Amino acid sequence: MQALLGTPAGLGVPEVPTVAGLEGILAEIGDAAARVRMDYGNLETTVRRIVQGGAALGGLAGAAAVGYYLYRHLDTIREALNKILSVAETVVRNGTPVLSLIHHSYAWVGTVKVPASDLMYKVDDFVNYDFASWSGPAAEVYKDKRAKQKDAVGELVAKAEFISTWLFKIAKGNTDFAVEVAKVLTAVLGAFAAGVVNAGSIVNVLFAVDDLAEIVSRLVEGCLNTGLLVVRRMVEILGDTRDLLSAVGDHSKLPGGKWPEAVRG
Repeated sequence: MQALLGTPAGLGVPEVPTVAGLEGILAEIGDAAARVRMDYGNLETTVRRIVQGGAALGGLAGAAAVGYYLYRHLDTIREALNKILSVAETVVRNGTPVLSLIHHSYAWVGTVKVPASDLMYKVDDFVNYDFASWSGPAAEVYKDKRAKQKDAVGELVAKAEFISTWLFKIAKGNTDFAVEVAKVLTAVLGAFAAGVVNAGSIVNVLFAVDDLAEIVSRLVEGCLNTGLLVVRRMVEILGDTRDLLSAVGDHSKLPGGKWPEAVRG
């Protein structure tokens, strides 16, 4: 957790999401969520002990009034924490599919686009000076087949890039939100640390619980608003499914979704 408790800037994964980077963030979220639960439990125990200790309430309006004030703020804190912890649980639970998106996004580049683009260069490289001066029926048939080969390989390169980018956008949106959740949990932990109170001072408890209720509610609300923006972005990206189906379903240069006869031989 040391990294998680550092500066917010230290929480982010690289600009380009990686499997290792997201795995680290997910681990930090799980660890931070456990600590948040523990810190809240400690705070609740402290408040209960003070409210129940009649001696600590001397000179105030009364135990009932103070208890109502403290427990009302605890309810606010607990409600906000339940929201962010539920979001954190969802992010961690759905982390594996996002990791898969990142893996497949890179795979489409490394396994498909790179070798295909290399093959495209080789197709062009076959045109040397002897072939350039070649003429006649056989030359025309060859040139036609070579053009179809080049078009087919070029189409595969383009499709690989399109699919990789599409997957990457979805993975990046999820990763960005995971980073945001980690930052909020870190800030919540900081708020609890700053609100550590002396169990024997009801005044300290009153101020600490009031501050925590305001800070935690604000942090969680901001995170949920960010989540809504991410969801909208995800909907927009998923709306591009038509473009994805159109790109994959375009068989004008890959008849039947396969290599043309000029490539198969």
